[in-house]
Amino acid sequence: MKHIDNGYFKTIGLNSGAQYIITGDSIIQDMGEIESGTNLRSFQVSLKLKVIHCVTGLVLGAVVKNGVNANFSTLEGSENTIEQAVSLAVNDYLVDTIS
Repeated sequence: MKHIDNGYFKTIGLNSGAQYIITGDSIIQDMGEIESGTNLRSFQVSLKLKVIHCVTGLVLGAVVKNGVNANFSTLEGSENTIEQAVSLAVNDYLVDTIS
């Protein structure tokens, strides 16, 4: 993830009224066919997130969550895998961090 000066997040908070900003990135990988000839593919994602307090610009925490999905469709498999990782991040980490 590219480094951005935390003052930038303060500015966003002041301009938008936001208290927190969630920033990060993800890497999705098509791991290939699960069983040769079936077209059923395995998808994996690694989701990295940071929670930044807009008023202070402090990083309150960071988390990495992973997702795995099997699907015949590349688009649907990728979407489902990202959705799984985001759900884990929200339920297991973000809610507690900003509450």
